[in-house]
Amino acid sequence: MIYLLFGKQPLMIKKRLQNLLKTNQPIIDDFSVINFDYEKDDLEDILLAIETLPFLYDKKSIVITNANFLKTKLNEKNAPLLTAIQKDNPAVDVYFIYENDDISMTNEIVTYIKEHGKISELSNLKAEDWPIYVKKFFKDKGITIEDKAVTELVKRVEGNLYRFVNEANKLMLCCTGNNITLLDVTTMVKKPLEDDVFQLVNALYRKDNALALLIYRDLKLMGHGLVDNLVSLLGTQFRFIAEVSHLYERGFDYARIAGELKCHDYRVKMALKNKGNISNDELANILRNLFLLDFQTKSGLIDRDYAIELFIINFPKYPNLFNA
Repeated sequence: MIYLLFGKQPLMIKKRLQNLLKTNQPIIDDFSVINFDYEKDDLEDILLAIETLPFLYDKKSIVITNANFLKTKLNEKNAPLLTAIQKDNPAVDVYFIYENDDISMTNEIVTYIKEHGKISELSNLKAEDWPIYVKKFFKDKGITIEDKAVTELVKRVEGNLYRFVNEANKLMLCCTGNNITLLDVTTMVKKPLEDDVFQLVNALYRKDNALALLIYRDLKLMGHGLVDNLVSLLGTQFRFIAEVSHLYERGFDYARIAGELKCHDYRVKMALKNKGNISNDELANILRNLFLLDFQTKSGLIDRDYAIELFIINFPKYPNLFNA
């Protein structure tokens, strides 16, 4: 049997693969389950493994990771793979693993698996499914978690299942009385830097430059490595507000804007609320100055921390501070 497992949740793919192997492979060891990385291993070795009968086993499984060729039409280099799996040897199972969701349904191997094998898409959990998943995860391990703690934890792991499992295991080790509280989550699970940048931008739009400066200095004190990319992240936030404003002016409602920009409705609502405090011309000028700031700090013309603090202190009016 030929299988294709794909999607943006590597942990879910790994678990599905393990379950399939337990079901389909009588004996699991390094000889009955042979792993290949398509990006690193020779195609000839992969073909030989697929076409060779198992030795001293009734069945064997071939696992091919990084099957990136499935996102485009099959080319001459990859064509022998199609020929190999079309032999459909009942003693050999082949698993193609692709950790993304942009496979091409016109790829000949994908088409063949669709008709003669099994395709499983391990997609991201939907926003409404995350709280259910989190509660069940902890319940299965005899742990309770407050509703507010669930909401905050979901927000902080940003839809990343690997990160959720790591943070959940840490919380279970340190929680008191088999119950996880909001305080446990806020204390032990680090907020995404982008969330702090979002709060910094909100403070700037409220003209609370002192709070914005405090947030920035807190980020530096926490030793966030991503502070190095703060100017780019600020630019991303202001571009987001510009995109939201543009779509809103075209008549899009909150839900449609959120769908277009693949974000939460609340973020759209906050962006529009903040946008009311600044004109389109001022927003364009902010983006221009962030570009100049980025160029000048990377060129060594001005100290990065000093430049960012000047940007925050003088926001939104800072003519000629960063002009080339």
